[in-house]
Amino acid sequence: MKRLIAGMVVCILAALLPSACAAEPTLRIAEETWQNDTVTYTVTSSEPLSGMLICAVYDVNGALQGVAVEKSEDAQAEWTVDVTTDLERGKSKMFFWNATSGTPSWINGNTSDWDHNQQTASYEHITVQSTIGELLHHPAFAGFAKHILPWDGRSYDENMPLSQMARLMPYHSHVNPQNSVDALNRLIDDVNSGKQVFYDFYTEEEKAQDPSKEDTGLFFYRGEAGAPFAVQCAGGGFSHVGSLHESMPHCMAVNAHGYNAFAIKYRVGSEQEAAEDLAAAISFILENADVLEVSREDYSVWGGSAGARMAADIGSYGTAYWGAATDSRPAAVIMLYTGRSDYTPDDPPTFVGVGEDDGIANPNTMKRRADALAALGIDTEFHLYPNLGHGFGLGLGTSAEGWVDDAVAFCEKHIK
Repeated sequence: MKRLIAGMVVCILAALLPSACAAEPTLRIAEETWQNDTVTYTVTSSEPLSGMLICAVYDVNGALQGVAVEKSEDAQAEWTVDVTTDLERGKSKMFFWNATSGTPSWINGNTSDWDHNQQTASYEHITVQSTIGELLHHPAFAGFAKHILPWDGRSYDENMPLSQMARLMPYHSHVNPQNSVDALNRLIDDVNSGKQVFYDFYTEEEKAQDPSKEDTGLFFYRGEAGAPFAVQCAGGGFSHVGSLHESMPHCMAVNAHGYNAFAIKYRVGSEQEAAEDLAAAISFILENADVLEVSREDYSVWGGSAGARMAADIGSYGTAYWGAATDSRPAAVIMLYTGRSDYTPDDPPTFVGVGEDDGIANPNTMKRRADALAALGIDTEFHLYPNLGHGFGLGLGTSAEGWVDDAVAFCEKHIK
């Protein structure tokens, strides 16, 4: 296929070369950005042009690794073209073919060397005064910004400042917008340094077969290379996913101990589909552990409320039970404020936390489950936090403050 593409490019360029002239307009590659395996080029010209823009991407040895064509009958001074390539390092060459009626054809090129791993940008941070619209249209989150917000298919008030984000998450308390903004700015910093921060764990074929899987993905918060990872599952009653409050800030807290962390955006509507998504995401991480630079051993699954049910589902039954191609179980489960009561003798070590005033997750139900696990010889910790209700997230400024550090210490007991 690459030979065929290369031949096409050569034929086009050979036909154009005789008409090249010194007076041709000039092209400039104004910006190069990466998302998954697509390089997006923004190209500007010294004067508006109509015709065909051709972009050819080569590896460092000069072998063609991708080509794309963008056409326009209307004259424009800025062009955008997407090229699919799996290269980490290479070169791009832009050619413009002006084949408008009555205008001589000509060729003009611009070459760019690039290194995906060293790509840098300068996207600006957001603040608590930034709006929902500014978040949704932030260039660092292009292509996946909607997965940051809790509700799928919802029309948001784009003028609402992030300082009011608690309005979007009705089952949560102690929402700290600054913590959430800090977690988002961490992702922006990683994008600026050329790191990929969002991953699809379903293939395009899987999403085509089930379009609801479009509403999924993983946000990656990098810790130390080769360290174990934690998957954070936010709650929301399986009606929304409160990642801004209940998984992204948690990822940063886990990073502070050197570990890698992922915040999952899963499908809402049922626990079954949510657990299937979590199983698929874990399998994706394990299959791509070398590329992601995470350990395949000793991972943990964390969750609050509905997210805690998901974590316990994987702990009790493993990933294959929920449809994953291969089976695995976490080294530890961290579950906060959920009423899930069933368990198995194969459950992993489990850390449990709940506020004594929780009106949604009964503390006594959680205590009975923890005691049952302990009776089976499974290492278990139960924490009851005074004067605290449901959905407290990191619990800063409450009796639960510091629970993440305690949970990390619990996990570390089970790292081989």
